[in-house]
Formats: sequence, structure tokens, C-alpha cells
Amino acid sequence: MKIQNFIVLLTITLFQILFGLDKVLVSSQCLADQKSLLLQFKDSLNFNSTLSTKLVTWNPSTDCCDWEGVTCSISKNSGHVIGLDVSSEYISGCQLNITSNSLSGLRYLERLNLGFNNFNASEFPEGLSSLTSLSYLNLSTAGFGGNFPSSIANLTQLVYLDFWTNNFSGTISSTHFENLVNLEYIDLGLNLLSGTIPSSLFGLPSLRKLFLSYNDFHGSLPNFTNTQSSQLNTFYASWNNLSGPIPISLFDLKSLGSSSLSHNQLSGEFQLQKLHRFKNLTYINFSFNNLSVESRHDNSSIFLPPLLKEFKMASCKIQHFPDLRHLPSLVTVDLAENQISGDIPNWIWNVGNGGLQYLNLSLNQFDKLQEPFVIHNVSWIDLRSNNLRGDIPVPPNNVLFADYSDNFFNSTIPTNINLTSAIFFSVSSNLLSGTIPVSVCNAPNMKFLDLSNNYLVGGIPSCVFEFGQTLGVLRLGNNSLTGNISGIFRSDCGIETLDLHGNLLQGKVPESLANCLKLEVLNLGNNQISDSFPCFLQDSPRLHVLVLHSNAFHGEIMCQERDQSWENLQIYDIASNYFTGNLSQNFPAWKAMKDGRNVVNILGFEFQSFGNSRKTYEDAVTISIKGKQLELEKILNIFTSIDISNNHFEGNIPHTIGELKSLVSLNLSLNALTGSIPKSIGTLKLLETLDLSRNKLTGKIPVELGDISFLEVLDLSYNQLTGKIPTGSQIQTFPESSFEENKGLCGPPLHKCSGVPVITEDYDDEDPGNNIKWEFVAPEVGFAVGLGIIILPLIFNKRWRYFYYKHVDQILSRVFKMKHPSEKFSDRIRSRGSRIQRDRS
Repeated sequence: MKIQNFIVLLTITLFQILFGLDKVLVSSQCLADQKSLLLQFKDSLNFNSTLSTKLVTWNPSTDCCDWEGVTCSISKNSGHVIGLDVSSEYISGCQLNITSNSLSGLRYLERLNLGFNNFNASEFPEGLSSLTSLSYLNLSTAGFGGNFPSSIANLTQLVYLDFWTNNFSGTISSTHFENLVNLEYIDLGLNLLSGTIPSSLFGLPSLRKLFLSYNDFHGSLPNFTNTQSSQLNTFYASWNNLSGPIPISLFDLKSLGSSSLSHNQLSGEFQLQKLHRFKNLTYINFSFNNLSVESRHDNSSIFLPPLLKEFKMASCKIQHFPDLRHLPSLVTVDLAENQISGDIPNWIWNVGNGGLQYLNLSLNQFDKLQEPFVIHNVSWIDLRSNNLRGDIPVPPNNVLFADYSDNFFNSTIPTNINLTSAIFFSVSSNLLSGTIPVSVCNAPNMKFLDLSNNYLVGGIPSCVFEFGQTLGVLRLGNNSLTGNISGIFRSDCGIETLDLHGNLLQGKVPESLANCLKLEVLNLGNNQISDSFPCFLQDSPRLHVLVLHSNAFHGEIMCQERDQSWENLQIYDIASNYFTGNLSQNFPAWKAMKDGRNVVNILGFEFQSFGNSRKTYEDAVTISIKGKQLELEKILNIFTSIDISNNHFEGNIPHTIGELKSLVSLNLSLNALTGSIPKSIGTLKLLETLDLSRNKLTGKIPVELGDISFLEVLDLSYNQLTGKIPTGSQIQTFPESSFEENKGLCGPPLHKCSGVPVITEDYDDEDPGNNIKWEFVAPEVGFAVGLGIIILPLIFNKRWRYFYYKHVDQILSRVFKMKHPSEKFSDRIRSRGSRIQRDRS
């Protein structure tokens, strides 16, 4: 029995040794000094303990080799820490010296990951330079800054180096990398690095992947060395300031499979057929440089790499459609912003053995789509800004993105169009007619729908307003749509931009629009809507732009102000309606117009696009500014404007207008405003346009108005202003029309006061009513004296008169070559006098 028990015990022990060896050794051999260093490292960090999943598990009473993120060696004589991963631990800073010292003590560390934290622009911990066993270093998106660390040269065992998305600055040199012969992966993208790219980077014998994008590198790309033995298969240096030609040695990199040099200033001619040297190339992007790419070649597709999947040559001055027919793996084609004309070949829809997913031919000069064609599986189609005519191409059922805008398509929208998978559909700025089919509503994933700037008629289907939380942008403006806005916006409405301007819509604004809590831009201008002011929109906390101009809105604006209502409103346009009431009680004074913005943003809508990248639509709006209809193609959140012109407001302009420090444009014209122009308007230092014309304003123009240095447009005409126009840095540069029909105004730029006597009772001691301005009187006296010297002898001396008339006639005859020189100048004077006398009689 004892023997049997012994055998069972021995078997259990053997199983523990065989299958639990790592755990036994690791959990039992954590060295005390290693634990102390790790705890010291933890104490030096500022991190969110409620969100942390690793650091919070570090318990001093347990074995440090069991802590989350810690890896120990398994050799029998040690419990050294060889791996430390505290990525995504919500670290917000550190005590740099302590952090550096504690890490430097972990001398056996082979892998270190501090990524996806925020070390608050701390410099690179110099203690890391002593970790000579380190082969993996990941500081990606960690918030480090300062100059690129020269101590990186000491880490001679490094295989993987990732500094993506930090704030490292300065230059990199050959000395940083020339001894790092084991490096296979380098990512320095999205930093602040500058200078030239050292050639030593391309001489590293083991390097496979090199990422340098999104920096400020300049100069030419260096020649690639050791091209025959180089293992480099990925090279990205896009979004820099690189110039000069693409080095010919790039095409000798036999292993290169993926390369992007887009968004630089590379120049020179480039023959597309050179790509045939890259037998393993799957991705190429040379877009947006100053290159001139020659694509014309017989059977050019046989010269392109057969494994090519993504081909991007946007803005490369290509004039001929490259032959891509024999590329069986092609998925992406981007030829936007080139100079290609003629037909879009019908074979393009079948490239990649029908596997093409992304096609961007926008901003070219294509005339039509070659017939016959069938669009198969393309999920992203961008044909905008060409000269395409005829019927709009019916997108496939699986399309995610279809942009046909800015062409000359002149058909109707197909009644059976299938947009069930679409997130973006635009046919704006074409010649489309007919009605909006109900089928466009069968799009449960739609985020952006734009049918604006066409000739569409009829009512708007109510289902268009009932998309729910998915739809972010709805643009139907500048058509001939009629009827009421009859739909009910759902309680989960996700619309951020609603543009219905420039139609024939009537009725009222539906109160269900208040359900759209994300609404930022509302444009209902130039319709026939008859309603009171939509006070319920105060419940739209994110509203930036409200345009109601040129409708039949009426009545007083009786909204009850609430805390934080419309605190983001920056463009307020209710012009050309029938609003009434006292302006002091209806004048806007919202936070965005008072405080301005610390960060400049462009209003827009962002959504996920092809390949999980992000695409942003930028909002646009048409407003009246500087006397013209101006389309703001990008709405900066720092631009603020108020236009309440052409209504029936009365009363005084409130002195609180001076609180609107961010105001750029103010139009109060064509109302019945009375009182004086408040002095506080002179505190609006950013004001560029001020229109107070055609009111009943009285008093003097405040001198403070002359201190607004950015003012470009000023109109105070057709009021009852009096006194001298104040002097200032710009106010005298405005034309007379800015001040006309103010019978009591005087002074430059007006040449003289109006015919009626100048009202002087309000002038102070320095005004011209109480002083003689000798600088004006002296020239007049001089002119009178000089004229008298000539005229008096002619009147009282016959001899002088005869001599004058005779010689003046001769001079005029020669100068002007008169046909009748014998006619006396005196006769002409007499005949003119006779005509005047006859007219008087």
C-alpha cells in the first residue's frame, strides 16, 4: 500500500516538473532587487488606477514575476526581469530621474513597451542607454519629446524600434544608427524631426521596414546602398518636404514590396515602366508631388509588377490612362487630380479579375463612361469634378461610397437605386431633374446624402428626415423642391448638417428638429417658410450656424434665454424676413461671439472610409458679407457673423454689443433703428464688415470707430448722422457712398457738407463750427487773387481784352486744330452768355 502511495506521489511530482516548470521557477525566483526597482518605477509614474489593468496588480507581497506586464527569465540561477509592458496604462507623466534610474537598474531587460500613454513631453529616459540587452523598444504614442536621443546608439542589440507619434525633434544622423546592425524595424513617423535623411539608414544590413512619414525631413532622398543585399521591403516617407528626383537606386531594391513617398515635393520625370523591376511590389504611392509620370506605353501593364494590389498616382501630371488590365491582384486605383481626358475605359470595372474595390478618378477631364459597362464589386467610386454627361452610373448593391458631384449628368435619379450598404452618396452640382425617389431612404447605413445644386422638383419624401442616428449630413439645397418639411425627426436623430436652402419650401419648421441634439449647421435660407422664430432650437447645444434669411419668418423673437443655450452659435443670419420688436431685447450675445476660440477647427463631419481610414466632409454656407453673397467653403469656428438686416427691428443698438469681441461681420441695415451709434462698437477689434445703413440713427459717429484697424467694409449711409467724420487709420479710406444721405455729416472723405447748413450745436471746441481752418482758406484766397489779376484788365481795358482774345484764339486753334479758327473766342463767350440769358428768360 505504501509502495502504491509512493508511486502516485512520484507521478504527481513528475507531472508538476514536466508541465509546470516555467511557473514553478518564475514564481519562486523573483529577485528582491528586481522587485524593488519595479516598485520604484511604479511609484515614479502618474497613472489612473481606476483604468489601469497592469500596474494596479503589482502587490509588494507577491512574486514580481507574477505581476501583469512583467516577464522574468527562466534560468535556474536568476529571476531577472527581461520583459516590461506597461502600454495603455493611462500614464500621464512621471518623475523622469526616478523613472530613468529604476529602468536602468533592470540590466537584463530585453523587451520594453511604454506605448500608448502620455509622458507629457518628457525627454527620452537616458537610463535606457545602459540596457545593452534590449532588443525591443516601443515608445509608440507615448508623449515623449525633446531632441532625438543620441544615446540610442548604445543599444546595439536592438531589433525593433518604434517611436511613432511622439514629439521628438531635431535631426537624425549616421551616428545614431550605424552600429545598430541588428535593426529590422524602425518607425519614427509622426514626430517633429527635420534635416536630411542619413544614408546610413539604408545601409543597415538587417533592416526590413522603415517608416519616416509625417515629419519635416527635407532635401533629396539619399541613394540606397547595398541594394543587392538589402532586405528592405517597406519604405514610407510620405508627408515630408523631400525634394529632387526619386533616386534611381530605389528601383534596385529587389525586396521592396511597399513604398509611399506621397505628399512631398519630389520632382522630375518618372517612367511608369520602371516599376517592373519591383517583382514583389504590392503597394506604391507617389501621389501629390511635382512628378511628371509618363504612363503611355504599349501593353504597359506587362511592365507593372504582377503582384500589385494598390496603385496610387494622384496629382502626378498623368495625361493618359495607364493600362492596368493584366494585374490580377489589383484592388485600389487612385488617379485623382491628373490631366486624363476622353472616356473612362469600360475594362476598368473588371481589373483585378473583378476584384477592384477602390476607384478614384476625380478631378480629371473625363467626358463620358465608355459603353457598355457594368460596375461589379467596386465599393468606393469617386468620379467627382469631371465633365461626365448622360445618365448617372448605377452603383453596385455593395457600394459604400459613391461621389458623382460636379459633373454634367443630366438624367433623373433611378427610382430603383440600391443604397442599402452606402455610407456616402453625392450627386450634387449636376443637371439632374425629376423627383427624389423614395428608394434613397432604403439606406440604413447612410451618413452623408447630398442631392444639392440640381433641378429636382416635387416634395421631399418624409422618410428622408427619419434616418435616425446614422445620417450626419443631409444637403438638398439649391433645387426647386416644394411643399412643407413634413417629416418627423426621430428621437435618436444624428443629423449634424441640414441644408435645405434655395428651394420653394413652405409651412413651418417642425419642432421635432429639436431632437437633433448633434445639429451644428442649419440652413433654411431662401425659401418661403412662414413661421415664428424657432425658439425650440435652443435645445440644440452644438449649433454653430443658423441661417433663416429670405423667408417669411415674422413676429417678435420671444425666446427665454437659458443657461448655456446656443453657447457655440457663431453665424446668425435672419436677414430679409418680417421680424419685429425692440433690438435691445432681441440682440444676440452668445458665448462663442464673446470669448472666441483657443483652438481653430473647421466645422465638418468625419466618418470611417475605405481601409478603416477617416474621411472628413467640410461644411459650407453662403452668407452676405462685404456687400456680396459669399460662400464659405470652410467654416472656421473662429469666424463669427450677425446679420439681422432687412427686418422691422426698432429701438437703440445696445451698448452690450461691445461684449462680442470675436465678431467679424455685423449687418443691422434696413431696419428702423434709432438713437446713436454706441461707442462700445469701437472695442470690436476683429470687425471687418459693419453695415448700419438705412436706419434712423442720429448723433455723431463715435471717434472709437476710427480705431478698428481690420475694418474693410463700412456703410453708414441713409441715416440722420451729424457732425464731423472722425479721423482714423482707415475710416478716411472708405468711399463717399459709405456716408451719403446723412445731411449733417462733414469732413473727409466727403468733399463738402451737404447743401443745408451744418448742424453745429453738438460740435466741441475743436469742430469747424467754431474755428477757421486756415489750411482751407489760404488756397481759396490765393485762387481769387490770381483770377482777379487776369479778369480785371479784361473788364476795364479794351486793349488788353483785344490782345487776349486774339492770341488765345491762335493758341487754341493750334492746340486743338479747330476747324473754324476765325471764330473769335469772345464770340463764343458772347454766344454762351446769350444762351444763358435765353434760358433764364
